[in-house]
Amino acid sequence: MTPKISVVIDAQGQIRADFIAFPGRTCEGAEQRLRQELARWGVAVQGRVTPKSETQIAQELSQDQQPRGQTWKKLQI
Repeated sequence: MTPKISVVIDAQGQIRADFIAFPGRTCEGAEQRLRQELARWGVAVQGRVTPKSETQIAQELSQDQQPRGQTWKKLQI
């Protein structure tokens, strides 16, 4: 599976971003780039890291042909 970011903005303006299939801690760099891009549009966000459960990681691995490790994170900003 190719790494991707799933972003949802709810009716209250809360932003949730799920970093899927990023190897190791590379999701943290992607989160910083997303935060910088949002800041360019005047959206200041504070992030919170929520580690993914073993079940979530297993689901991602089952969709991927080549496992990338088990340190992926789900970040909520």
